[in-house]
Amino acid sequence: MKWSKLLANLIGNATGAILDMDATDIYRNKGLFEVERRQLLETLRVMAGLGLRPVAIPGAAIPWLARGARLPAWIGRPILTRALGDARAGKMPSLRIHVRSAPPDGPSPEQTEVEWMNGAVADQAARLGIQAPVNRLLTTLTDEVAADPERRAWFRGRPDRLLAELTRTEAAG
Repeated sequence: MKWSKLLANLIGNATGAILDMDATDIYRNKGLFEVERRQLLETLRVMAGLGLRPVAIPGAAIPWLARGARLPAWIGRPILTRALGDARAGKMPSLRIHVRSAPPDGPSPEQTEVEWMNGAVADQAARLGIQAPVNRLLTTLTDEVAADPERRAWFRGRPDRLLAELTRTEAAG
């Protein structure tokens, strides 16, 4: 059940914090949807490696989320975008709230919870011998934008920059 809750909490969370964007807008963007989808698929692979299946939790049909993430993007994106709008009901994800609460000219006074979310996926993937580059990158970048106001401003509202970072990471990797 914890991993299913984690799966739900990943949606639009790190990406929203890095870009200071609403989750629905993230899912409407073709490139960002693919980032989100890949983080979910990495998480589902880790869950499978641990012998876990997505289970429904109150307020979240996680098995349907998993199915939607596995669909081809041209089918899954409109479905998940609509479901996301209904599920989030305008509520801002926790990492975005955390990063937004940082002083405009300084670092966030506290560590974000990204290490317990995307970082946990990446760490468990490594233990299982599974690749999770998207979750690792989202962990790193979320911590960077929380700590560095210049980095935060550089990414704000710029999906192209996040996508370039992912391309660069994959090319190096």
